[in-house]
Amino acid sequence: RHRQQLAAVRAKIQTEKMSDAAKRDKLLAAEMSTEQKLNSELKQLEIDKENALKIEENNAKQREADAEKKYSDISKTMETMLREKTQLEAKVRAIAAVAEARAAE
Repeated sequence: RHRQQLAAVRAKIQTEKMSDAAKRDKLLAAEMSTEQKLNSELKQLEIDKENALKIEENNAKQREADAEKKYSDISKTMETMLREKTQLEAKVRAIAAVAEARAAE
């Protein structure tokens, strides 16, 4: 796009009636202007890239934190279930012992 625009400006300048030095100065100014525009666009692209990388990094950190919380929640639930299982097994053994004692009478 910039090359086409610069080529069009060059062609226009070449057809103008002025001295070669004036044409050269105009061409140089057009090329410098185009270079400045390209540098500005490049800088903006670099800023956009950095921002996108920061956003992706933050998203990755959030996904990791979410996964860690989910793992922690699952671990806590498992520990609770294991405690309850142990308590229920103890109650079943106590009931079985009482039932055996009654049956032995």
